[in-house]
Parts: sequence; structure tokens; C-alpha cells
Amino acid sequence: MSIKGKAYIAGIYEHPTRKADDKSLAQLHAESAKGALEDAGLTRADVDGYFCAGDAPGLGPLSMADYLGLKLRHMDSTDSGGSSYIIHVGHAAEAIAAGKCSVALITLAGRPRSEGQATGTAQRAAGGNAPDVQFENPYGPATANMYAMCAMRHMYQYGTTSEQLAWIKVAASHHAQHNPHAMLRNVVTVEDVVNSPTITVLMQIEDLGFCEKGQGGKFVSDGNLISGTGKLPFNTDGGGLCNNHPANRGGLTKVVEAVRQLRGEAHPAVQVRNCDLAIAHGTGGSLGTRHGAATVIMERE
Repeated sequence: MSIKGKAYIAGIYEHPTRKADDKSLAQLHAESAKGALEDAGLTRADVDGYFCAGDAPGLGPLSMADYLGLKLRHMDSTDSGGSSYIIHVGHAAEAIAAGKCSVALITLAGRPRSEGQATGTAQRAAGGNAPDVQFENPYGPATANMYAMCAMRHMYQYGTTSEQLAWIKVAASHHAQHNPHAMLRNVVTVEDVVNSPTITVLMQIEDLGFCEKGQGGKFVSDGNLISGTGKLPFNTDGGGLCNNHPANRGGLTKVVEAVRQLRGEAHPAVQVRNCDLAIAHGTGGSLGTRHGAATVIMERE
């Protein structure tokens, strides 16, 4: 069943807070929900479907529906790591198309800085009963070292260079300078980040078919990801590298910026001209091990 034309994104909101010392996780969810509903011209009384993942406090949608005062016909707590909220957008559209709900609300929030989380360099937490724990935890797996191995393999197999990878952070920084809420707004150069093991975006571009496998290094080099000059503007809000990456689940922030682009509401310095089609992509699990992904394609009518 095609869901094209049967569901629309009516409201979006990105919370401006980047270090929430004075706000609870539930409060951040609630404020984000309020902002999105106001943007859509709706109220919480209109909501009859709710979606969140395992990072929501308490019992996920049960606790949050109670906290938000929602009366629901449908809810979904699918959890696939970093791709969870991209999947939720698809599930929400499917639920609306199937008549399970009329107005679907999706909320994402995190307090990694306030809680002192080292989201990339510390060993990743895993459930004690997870089948991989006894085999992998003795080696101290973390996002940085696991993704660095993927980067080194890509370099070995395809000749990708650190300079090419650095262009991804350079492009993100060029976009973030125009976002007043971005965490890191300083523009950086290739020389500033030449030793970065920044591989995720490059591999996603290849896997999504924007270039052949192994050609991502050439594709992202020389500013091809920078809005206004490049072939494929990416993360025009600064993305997870410079703007906002709440607790390793930043997929929904990509959807928010994609909607801004489709509406023509992005900052004038990064707005893509005649933007009619946008893609948001999220990676779940970790590259190279238990790796899943989800992609949402959005079109302006």
C-alpha cells in the first residue's frame, strides 16, 4: 500500500536548549511537543497517536502519554538505536494511512551534556543479557574506536584520505555558523580536523546511491556538501557534528531541518534553492556490527 499523499508533516520544533541543567527529560519532551503542536496549529487534544523510543523516561509512551495528558488510540515505541525516530516518522505515516490515528506526535529529547555522558569516547552501555556483551565488552567498544575501524577499512580498501573525511566537518561548520542554537558555530578548516575519523556521512552517501561505493571521499571533498556551492547540501543546521545530537539518537533533528528546507524556512545562507525533495537518514546500532538504517523521503506539495 502506498502512503504517498496520505500523511503530512504539519508541525516541527527543535528545542533551543543545549545543556539542560534546570530541566528534566520529561519536561524537554513536553516543551518539544508543545512547540511542534503550536507550529502545526493544533493542541494536545487533537493528538490521538504518540511515538517515542526507549530513551524516553519511564515506560516510554505509557509514561509520556500520562505526563503529557494525551488521550490516545495508537502508540509505538519501536527502538532501533539511532534510526528509531526515522522509523517513527514512517510508522506514523502508515498509522495515519491505515486509520489507526489522525494526528501523530513524535517527541525526542536528551540531556547528554547535563548528565556528563561521553557519547562517543566512552564504552557504550549495553544490557547485561545482550548476546554480544561477553565477547565484545572486554575490548572496550565505543563509538569512536568502532567507527574509526570502519574509517581505516574504507581508507585501506578505497584510498580514502583523512583530508577527504575532514570536508564533512568543514561543511557542517559552514552551516552551523548561521544557526544561533548550534553547539559549535566556529567554521573550521580541513587542517583543523585532518586527523578526524569522521566516516558515517561518507558511507551513508555511498550506501544511499549518491555515488559509487568507494567514491565517497572524492564526492565529499572540495565543499560538495556545503549549501549554495555543493552538489548535495547536507545537515544544513550543522547536524550532529556541530548543532545538536541528543543522546545518540539524532535522526529526528534531521527530519526537522529537512522540513525547514522544504518549507523554505532554513536560514537564507543555507537554504537550498527550489528544494522540493529531501532525505533524512538514520543509522541504528553501530557501523560494522548490528548495523541497521532507516530513510525517510519527504516531498513538498
